[in-house]
Parts: sequence; C-alpha cells; structure tokens
Amino acid sequence: MLKLINRLVKKYSRAIYLAFALLVTSVISHVSLAANNNVKSIEKRLSVADDVILIIENERGQIDIEGWTENQVMIEGTLDVLAKDILIDQDDFHVFVKVKVPKIKSAQDRRGSNLKIRVPQGSKIVFKGVGTALSVKNIKNELNLESQSGDVTLDKITGRVLVKTVSGRVNAKDVQGVVDISTVNGNVAGNVDSHYLKVSSVKGKIDLKLKVIDRIEISNVSGESMIYGDLSINSFVEMTSVDGQNYLYPEQQPESDVYLFVGQAGKSEIGYTVINPFLNDYQSWNQLLKAGDIRSVIKLSTVSGVVGIRKKAK
Repeated sequence: MLKLINRLVKKYSRAIYLAFALLVTSVISHVSLAANNNVKSIEKRLSVADDVILIIENERGQIDIEGWTENQVMIEGTLDVLAKDILIDQDDFHVFVKVKVPKIKSAQDRRGSNLKIRVPQGSKIVFKGVGTALSVKNIKNELNLESQSGDVTLDKITGRVLVKTVSGRVNAKDVQGVVDISTVNGNVAGNVDSHYLKVSSVKGKIDLKLKVIDRIEISNVSGESMIYGDLSINSFVEMTSVDGQNYLYPEQQPESDVYLFVGQAGKSEIGYTVINPFLNDYQSWNQLLKAGDIRSVIKLSTVSGVVGIRKKAK
C-alpha cells in the first residue's frame, strides 16, 4: 500500500508542478500585455501671454506644434508607453513640458509620445529630443530645436530659426528670417526666404530654394549642396567643402566677383561667363576681407571635391 501511495505522489506532483508553472506564465504574460497597452492620454489647457516661451523635452514619438490666435497652450494626445509621467509647469514667461521616461528602456515596445500642442503664434519654441519627429507650423518668433535622429518639419515660420540634428532630416516648407541649420548625416531641403542662411553638414544633402540670395554660408565635408535663387545686388555667397559637391544655381548671369579656391584634386564648373574669376588668389581675398567690403561676392572652395555655378535647367 505504501509503495502505491508513493508512486501516486510522484506521478501527480509533476503534473501539479506543470499546471502551476503554466498558470504563473499565463499571469505574467497577462500582466505584461496589460502594461504594454496602458497608454496614458492627456488633455490640458493653460492661459499664457502671447509671446510665451514653450520649452519641451520628449525622447521619442511625434510632436506637432501649431500656432493659433488664442492666448492659450493646449496639449493633447498620448504619452510614451514607457512614460512615468509628464511634467507641465508654468511661470509668468514660460511653459515647461517634459515627458519623463526611464533611462533604461525596453526594446520590445517603441511606441513614443504622440502630442499635438497649440500655442500663440508669437511663442518662442525651445525643443530637445532624441528620436522625436517634430513638426512646427505657423509660428512668428524664434525656434531653437535640437534632435538626434528625429525629422524636423517647418511650415509657415517667420523669425530666427536654429536647428541642430545628427541624422534627422530637415524640411523647410515656408521659412522666413535668419536660418541656421546644422546636421551630420541628415538631409536639408525646402524653400527659404532668408536674408541670412547658414547650413552646415558632414555627409547630408542640402537642397534649398531661396526667393532672393542675400547672404548665405554653406559648408559640407563629403555631402552635396545645391542652392537655387536670384542673387541680390549686394549678395554674399560662401560655399565650402572638403571632398563634397557644392553648386550654386543663380536665376541669371551673376554680376558678382567670383573667387574659386580649388585644391589639386578638386574641380570647378562654371556654367556662366564669369569675367576675370579669381582662382586661388588668397592675396586678393585677404585684401577684400581686410577692407571689409564683401558685397556682391561669390566664394567657392574645396579641397578635393567639386564646386560650380550652374544654369538652372528649364
């Protein structure tokens, strides 16, 4: 009888153990699924001044900022699935928005924040993100935007624009004012109406159209730059590269003095008839800088790449 009892205990204890293990696994899976689906929503309105400074920090996801005629900031949407909380604070001049996520994140769920933020058109926008796709529209003040890999889209912007990114693309649909964009691998494209435009890139492609080219500084290491526009009477154009390609496409025959600085392995292409271009004439250039009169000047330089002034294809 004792032997029979022992055999029964051994036989059914394994089955009980397996059943318990399956139950625990099922509970854990259910809890994990519930946590992953626990998306937090937000809807908040704040009364602000018409020139409030909005400071936003968000690591990943999509943020859409749009100016409107109300003296209010409205925030609505969903938070990062891993968000601990969202910090929204306010003083007389600022509104602070920060989505707080853990430093160590799960690689299994990449659902970031998806927020739509409306602000007065005269707001100044300061943004810092990592993988956040950012869209800013209808703002008439300064933008200071920094992102590592998120794309940045600008539309109907009037004011000073500063954008820094590593690999995110920058698309300017209708931007007016002083514009300064720097990127490592990201592409920069769009339409800009700027009396001062500065764009720097390492490997990215720059493709910009300007109504009037007044003062521009374009630099790349090994990327490609193409600038289109009508040269103003006192325009100053400086395009430099190491082994990349830089092309200027003026609307008509340039009347500017042209300075070409091309290394032995470099190449220059001039599609227009340029009267007496200065080729590797550092003495004349230094005298020009010393005199401080750099109006109506085009300077193209490269070490081993290609620089050129081309006619725009009809």
